[in-house]
Amino acid sequence: MNGQKIFSLAMLDTDLREKRVNEPIEYFEKWVLYVFRRKNLPIASTSKVQDGLMEIFGIEIPQAVIERIFKKLKKKSFLNQDNRGVWIINQKKLKEINFKPIEKARSEFQRMFSNLINNFVIFVQDRFKDKNFDRKKAEKLIINYLDNKSVAILKHLTTGTIPAEKTESRQYSYYLATFLSYVLQNDPSNSEYLEKLIKGHLLQAYLFYTANNPPSQKFTQLDIYLDTPILLSLLGYKGPESQQYAKELLTLLRDEGGHLKVFIETLREVERILLACKFGLEYPYASKETLSFDVLREFIKRKATSIDVRREIETLNEKIKLEKIEIEKFPPHSRRYEPDETALEKLLKDIVRYRNEDALRHDTSCISAIYRLRKGSSTTLIENSGAIFLTTNTKVIKAANRWYREIEKKKGIPPAISSEALAAIAWVKQPLKAPNLPKLAVIADCYEMLNPPDDIWYKYIKAIDELQKKGEISDEEVFLLKYSAEAHHALMEKTFGDSARLTVGTIPDILEKAKSELLKKERDRTSQIQRELEKIKNEQNKERKMMEEKIKKEREEKLKIEKEIKEIKKRRFNDFYYLGFAIGIFLIIIVTLITRYLLDKKTSIPGWLSFLILIFTVIEEIMPKLQIVKKFATWFARKTTGYDFESK
Repeated sequence: MNGQKIFSLAMLDTDLREKRVNEPIEYFEKWVLYVFRRKNLPIASTSKVQDGLMEIFGIEIPQAVIERIFKKLKKKSFLNQDNRGVWIINQKKLKEINFKPIEKARSEFQRMFSNLINNFVIFVQDRFKDKNFDRKKAEKLIINYLDNKSVAILKHLTTGTIPAEKTESRQYSYYLATFLSYVLQNDPSNSEYLEKLIKGHLLQAYLFYTANNPPSQKFTQLDIYLDTPILLSLLGYKGPESQQYAKELLTLLRDEGGHLKVFIETLREVERILLACKFGLEYPYASKETLSFDVLREFIKRKATSIDVRREIETLNEKIKLEKIEIEKFPPHSRRYEPDETALEKLLKDIVRYRNEDALRHDTSCISAIYRLRKGSSTTLIENSGAIFLTTNTKVIKAANRWYREIEKKKGIPPAISSEALAAIAWVKQPLKAPNLPKLAVIADCYEMLNPPDDIWYKYIKAIDELQKKGEISDEEVFLLKYSAEAHHALMEKTFGDSARLTVGTIPDILEKAKSELLKKERDRTSQIQRELEKIKNEQNKERKMMEEKIKKEREEKLKIEKEIKEIKKRRFNDFYYLGFAIGIFLIIIVTLITRYLLDKKTSIPGWLSFLILIFTVIEEIMPKLQIVKKFATWFARKTTGYDFESK
């Protein structure tokens, strides 16, 4: 049955992306019609349809929701209601629907789910060498995780009790978080299918929340007071993964009309955490247990200094206002609406088990303030509750819920709600406004699951301090163990987050693993730098060769052009040289004629003989003067062209 549910809920994402509806239950209309067809029902009853949906699709939908779906189908002429209130199915209208796409989609999603499970098993067996991890365990882990993050978190809002989570061993939870992180970041096909599963589960969970009465469309009457962890995430103090999710969630809540607020005392708690981080940066080797470890680690990762943290403290109020969050004082106390704070504080102390009295007082005051802001009123819908305390601490929610129902004897929405629950409600209202919110929620959740939980962290710190006092580890090694990502990763790989697996003797193994990982990263970094340098060198050589080829080509082209120009000049020079040579010969002839014949008129020689004599005379005159003529021609050519060549 779980397999059918998985395939069915994954199908919903297609409708979420392709259809715009007035109310989320409309996504299930075709499924109800499919039950009519498959079960051959002549009349429709909520109980039979509920059983049919469970049998065919593996999903549970409250009968009150099915009744609302019937009313919507009546408007579309698929159902009629007789005088007795019996729902009659319009068989003719039903036959017009093509259900083949549903059957085809279920078959395709079945294949995708099988592929996801196979990859999960291979991943665990390959990375963690756990050969006992099989398909059955993998399927159970994924289904329980999706239920815990969807149906379970919304059911308690209407049932009045927080259902026990289907818990797994921390080892298997670590397997799951590691695999989901890998899929969402490195495996596009499985990542897309996983997103479909998450969104389908959120939509089903929403049906339980709206089982008795449809919700109002917006959060316009809701003041949402943010708890410390949400502010830390929003401001980026818990890493980019948490910040991205917090920003998208709060943007969606604001777009849906919610009024984002924070109590002054919550800001003071954020300041105390930042001050503890400032101390940790100033005295990194000091032994100091603090709840701000994850924040301090983020500052160290950023290579921040105590001055940077001080600046964050000084600008805290300004940053909150830039995020469009109103800062308010606690409401005044009133006899009429005064809650039992003593009982609340006791429940919180017993369930949450605070290590910090300031945190206990803060949570008690915030929950009490929400109760007073509501002035004793209660409602079954968050949209109408007036005020709510938004937190990520499920133990705080559990304590507040018990106190609200058992001590204050109230029904309806309790004063505190998880960010996951409110995100589910807001997202289903407008899935296209924040399409990545479910995926970001899982990424942030995995990030938390892969980090050391509080119980193992304090045991880990205590073991490190013992070894430091004994002189078995240096200050540098203490810093490495407490604040390096490599040591935290080694701690989780060694213990899977189970404090029972951690002893003082485990610390040296973690230290060795962390050092080995750092050396490996350093070698990888060095290799990467060498590859980059080699790449740069090759590119430079390539560019140099290209430049040399270009210069060579340009030089050859230049020489070719110069040669052509020289040839042109030389031809022109020769032309004028020959012209000058001809002029020189002509001048000699003219001078000879003038001096020998035209001036000597006594000579009487026949015409033909005179012509021969003239020719020989000219030749006789020219030959001795030939060098002079050549020089003249060269001079003439140089003067005329401006080029300096030797005559041929």
